[in-house]
Amino acid sequence: YENKIITIINKPTGISVHGGYKNKNNIIRIIKNLKNNKYIELIHRLDMNTSGCLMLLKSFVMLQTLNNKLKENKIIKIYHLLCNGNIKKNVHIYVKIYKNKNLKVIYNSLTRFSTIKLYNKYSLLEAIPYTGKKHQIRIHLNKIKHPIINDIKYMNNKLINYIKIKNYKKIFLHSKKMKLICPLSH
Repeated sequence: YENKIITIINKPTGISVHGGYKNKNNIIRIIKNLKNNKYIELIHRLDMNTSGCLMLLKSFVMLQTLNNKLKENKIIKIYHLLCNGNIKKNVHIYVKIYKNKNLKVIYNSLTRFSTIKLYNKYSLLEAIPYTGKKHQIRIHLNKIKHPIINDIKYMNNKLINYIKIKNYKKIFLHSKKMKLICPLSH
């Protein structure tokens, strides 16, 4: 989707959203090249291994406006994922996420999980994070011992052989949809 202020793309797995010394090829650089280096900035981030809806803004004023809406929970991000085990009922997970290993900075985080479909050993879920902390959905599912399939960063090492799908490196987490009222419609 694209209008005067927003571009929304379906980001593939394996591409970083920001540049770094290891990842010269990233979404910001690609979009800027396509748009002749015009202003473009992210309203939110997706991990390199997460696919799906990624919103980019074309003006600093709109970035500030939508950042405020994001903080006020007026932008809803909906994810679909496949996790280990069966989660038969809707679950709200509220936990503290520590910013660093010294456990000094704490963020409260809340995610709602709804079951879409149950499989033999897996659950297809919809996740709506009400806070936007780094790796929040992944951390929450790991806390209840239902890690996302192929998420080797957060899964228990004993489970890796059990739930990793052979020769498939992508994490089963997809940013399915975003809901917001576009500032142009006011």
